[in-house]
Amino acid sequence: MAKFKLIPYSVRIRKLKTKSFFPLDEIQSEMGIIDFFEFFDFFCNKHATSVYNLKSQKRTFTTEIAESNSKKRFIYGTIKSGEYGISTDFYDIDAKKIIPKYRLPSHSEHYPFHFFFYSPLGNIRNMGLLLLQTIENKGVKTVLHQNIRTWMEKRDKTLIVDISPMISTELLDKLEKSDRILEMRFIRKQIPREITSKLEIRNYKDIIEERSFKVKRNKSIQLTEWIKKLFKDTKETLEFKSPYLEILDEQYENVKIVFETNGIKSTLDLDKLSLREQQELQEKRIKIKDGFPTMESTHPIALNYINQILKKYDANSYLRRE
Repeated sequence: MAKFKLIPYSVRIRKLKTKSFFPLDEIQSEMGIIDFFEFFDFFCNKHATSVYNLKSQKRTFTTEIAESNSKKRFIYGTIKSGEYGISTDFYDIDAKKIIPKYRLPSHSEHYPFHFFFYSPLGNIRNMGLLLLQTIENKGVKTVLHQNIRTWMEKRDKTLIVDISPMISTELLDKLEKSDRILEMRFIRKQIPREITSKLEIRNYKDIIEERSFKVKRNKSIQLTEWIKKLFKDTKETLEFKSPYLEILDEQYENVKIVFETNGIKSTLDLDKLSLREQQELQEKRIKIKDGFPTMESTHPIALNYINQILKKYDANSYLRRE
C-alpha cells in the first residue's frame, strides 16, 4: 500500500434539512450572496497568518498557500496540522540513546498535507472538487471539514457544507446483483482522542475502531436499500448524471461489505478496490524532503488527477494549464 495518496472529495452547499445544492458561485445566505471559492480562499488566507489552536479537538491547524487563481477558481497549497496533549520519550537512532520526555503535552505535530480546491462553473457549478493528501493512516479531512462548517455557520447557521468522498457507481451495481448483504464493517484507523482520554488508552495509534452490522444466521434481511442511504442520490439533486457516489457525513476511513451471491461470499473493501477514487503517489514519481512529498512534485500529479475526474463529469470543465 502506498504511503502517500491523494483523495478526492466533492464539496457542496445546501440548506439545513434539504437535499438541493446551491451553485457554489451563488449561495443564498442571510448575509447575501456567497461565492464559496471566495469564502474558501479567505478561509485559507486567514489560517495562513498564524497557527490556530483548536482546543476542543486538541489539534493545531494552519495553511500555506502556493497559488490562488480567482479567474480560474482554483487554490492549492499545504495544510499543516497535528495533535497535542501527550508526553513521550524519543529514541535517537544515531546516538543510540533514549531522550526522556522529549515531546511534551504542549508539543503539536505539524504534518504537511497538500490540498487542491477547484470550483468549476458551467454544468457542474453546484459542486467543487477538493483533493487532500494522506500520509499512511493520517489525514486532514475531518479537521478541515469541521473548521469550514464552523466558519460557514458564522455566516448562516442554516447552510451546511458537505465534503464527501467519491465512490464508483460500480459499487451499487455489484450489491444490487447480490442475493443478500451479510455484514457491513465501518473502520476508523485511529481512535478519536476524546475516546482514548476517557479510556486512558496511551497506545491509541496502535488501535483501530471497527463497527460491525451483521444479519442473523439464515435470515434474508436485505440491507441494500439501507446501504443506498449512505450515499447521495445524485440523480434527483443534480442537473446531470454523476459518475460517482458520495458517502454522506463520513466518519470512518473505510467500509467493508460482505455479500452473498449464489451461495458464495465476497467482500468489497473500499480502501483496497478501485471502487474508491484515489491516486497513489508513488515515491519513484515524486521527490521526498524530510520524509514528505514536495509541493513541486505533487502538484502536477494533482492537476492531472483532478482533470481525469472532471472529464467524467463535463469535458468543458477541464482545468487547463497556462
